[in-house]
Amino acid sequence: MSLEAFVISLALAGQLRGDDRYGSPPPPLTESPRQGNPSPPRQPLITAPTTTAEDYGLGAARSTGPTTAPADRPGLKPAAMMRAMLSPPPGARLSGRPVKLVEVVAGAGSRHAQSQRIDAYWDFCASVADYYLGLREQDEVQRLRSLVAQVGPAWQQAETELGVRISTSQRAAVAAQYRLANLMG
Repeated sequence: MSLEAFVISLALAGQLRGDDRYGSPPPPLTESPRQGNPSPPRQPLITAPTTTAEDYGLGAARSTGPTTAPADRPGLKPAAMMRAMLSPPPGARLSGRPVKLVEVVAGAGSRHAQSQRIDAYWDFCASVADYYLGLREQDEVQRLRSLVAQVGPAWQQAETELGVRISTSQRAAVAAQYRLANLMG
């Protein structure tokens, strides 16, 4: 009993003196915070040369001069690239109407239902993009095949594998389409 009384008296004595069992907090900073690097970032000194069709064995390689920053280059921006990838190429065999994400989420009754619909929507978009890109690859392979006099077994195997990939990606797109339609009601 005396040991317990001793421990309790030590704890009470420490509280009466104002001691803090965790130590005191560090003093606030007295000096002003340091400023970051005021100089703007510099352009890289070396830039990679751009390539042309001639660089791939169709002629002598030539330099096209200095390159520009990616944001300054003309061409497709990411949003336009996605629209182009999701536009059906000739020969696409997916039926249905385009649906916006807003339409998909609008009828959901709960956050969980919204999350399921959003997941199904992006899965569907990825499947459709994969299918359409496969069809575009097949068109490119057929175009290149017309330029070659005779193809070997490796080329034929690649064409067969591409056909299987396109068939599989079409089935995946249709399955994702049914899943999304089922969730939307």
